Amino acid sequence: MYKKYEEDNFLGTKAENLILTENWNRNKYVSFANSLFLGQKAYTCVMQKNQNILRAEDIEIPLKIKKFILRNLALLNGTEFVVRSSASCEDSIFFSASGQYESFIGLKSIDEILEAIKKVYYSFLCENSLLYTSIYKINRQDAYMGIIIQPQIQCEKAGVVFSSNPVMQDGIPFVEYSNGNGVDIVSGIKANVSTSLKDNSDEDLQILIEFISNLKQFFKTDIDVEWGKYGDKLFIFQVRPIIFAKAKTRIEYQTIRPSVNCEIINPGYYIGKIDSVGHKYCALQNQNVQAREIPLLLKVFAIIVNKDIKLSHLANICRELNKSLIFSKNVFNKDNIYFIDAYEGRIFLLDKMESHIKSNIVLQYFTYFFEQYHLYSEVYKFIGIVGVEKNHRYEQVVFLDNCDEIKKRLLASGYKSLIIHQKLSTYDFADKSLIADNIEFRTNCDEQSNRIQIKQVSSIHPKFREEDEILLKFDSIDNCKQFICSIGLQCTGEQSRIINRFISKDSKVVVNFIKWPNSQEYFGVESVEQKLINRLIENLGVPQSCISSMDGVAIFNKLKLDLKTGRLKIEEN
Repeated sequence: MYKKYEEDNFLGTKAENLILTENWNRNKYVSFANSLFLGQKAYTCVMQKNQNILRAEDIEIPLKIKKFILRNLALLNGTEFVVRSSASCEDSIFFSASGQYESFIGLKSIDEILEAIKKVYYSFLCENSLLYTSIYKINRQDAYMGIIIQPQIQCEKAGVVFSSNPVMQDGIPFVEYSNGNGVDIVSGIKANVSTSLKDNSDEDLQILIEFISNLKQFFKTDIDVEWGKYGDKLFIFQVRPIIFAKAKTRIEYQTIRPSVNCEIINPGYYIGKIDSVGHKYCALQNQNVQAREIPLLLKVFAIIVNKDIKLSHLANICRELNKSLIFSKNVFNKDNIYFIDAYEGRIFLLDKMESHIKSNIVLQYFTYFFEQYHLYSEVYKFIGIVGVEKNHRYEQVVFLDNCDEIKKRLLASGYKSLIIHQKLSTYDFADKSLIADNIEFRTNCDEQSNRIQIKQVSSIHPKFREEDEILLKFDSIDNCKQFICSIGLQCTGEQSRIINRFISKDSKVVVNFIKWPNSQEYFGVESVEQKLINRLIENLGVPQSCISSMDGVAIFNKLKLDLKTGRLKIEEN
């Protein structure tokens, strides 16, 4: 039985899912608590009466809403009550808002119920909610907070069941439960039992298997159900879609020892420091972190907790925000750089790896970022990463005594010219492993962008070099440098140069004329197709003896430039 305020049919997703499930259910062992629903009409009424709300205590509940609750409270047939959120922008197939809004149990009087309602409304209006909804570009003008009021069921045991293991995504139902009301499960405090439901002989769990398997077919998606056992009935308190982690990129590496094993709650990869304080781009080791701490969760890349809480609110939000979440009781040194493989459940000291393994893993880590960004771009933008590109191209380097004639011919051919003043910082590990493997890490600051450039160069022919490049673009040079330092790279040089860039009409060929201080100008021709470079070089009449495939270090050596400063060695001496 349920009652709606002013017969409103817009009740928020949680309430609407409960009604759908109750109307669909034919299982005699499954039941639902009586409910009072405050929907969009009640929310609009509250907002019209209250302006500039700064605290929950400031909210005044209109008299006609109070009368609706008083008039119908007896229908709930309870001595203690529960007030739950039911926002229009939670429990969807795109975002769960798991643990974002307030819910209260053990309420014994109408005054306590009204105070709880105020706090639920305020949790929708506070800064944390504004940040969460902005990530998903939710139109708050159309959004609203619904309220569910129910009798508190004195459960013997309660928990959460997923129709598919959220880590394995194998379609096998998975449950966590504890004695009592189940708050410990969703809050991530503890779980007395955590088990797959496959081949489980517990009668209650068998009922759950049948119920959730059929309900999954009804909703046409995998679902997450909060439940509790009272008497001979299983009560359903919430039904919502599961949001699985989307990214599938895997980092391949040789077996490395030593390592620390960990339990996977949400998969992913991370390179950097592990700290108990939530620094930007770090991994956070904190047993008390809550799902509602969105500003903190956005800053960090990985979270380590000391309990296996796969079905908790925190786990749900980490899956939404693409945050690696693992369970480990080990204490990690905040000064070390680690590699967390939250697909295989292992943690390594990055500095202890052999140089070629380390550089290979770091290069793949940035490739991993390419996929992550395109799946979770709005999340990354909140920490200053505003774009990721992946490029493959070919390049020839040309040294001529005078480049002016080449520039004139390019302009005559329709190329557009652009002058760029670049400040560069180069980075490597202390053991110079990246330079050894011909991987260039630079932070570039120029008129176009603040970015990290990761470039792996290989010579495929005396006249050509091949480049695989990943660009991470940031909203500021400070965020750019903070990120590259967070993975343990150290600045090895600060340089400045001027680039005169010429771009073809179809943008398929780029010619960069590069001038380091007090040094000879040279140019590089780059394209995704070798034949386009050959054609241009031939048309420009460049002698074959002037063409090279040399990389950055070789160019510096030819020009007698210092790698650290980009200036002539003889000038500095």
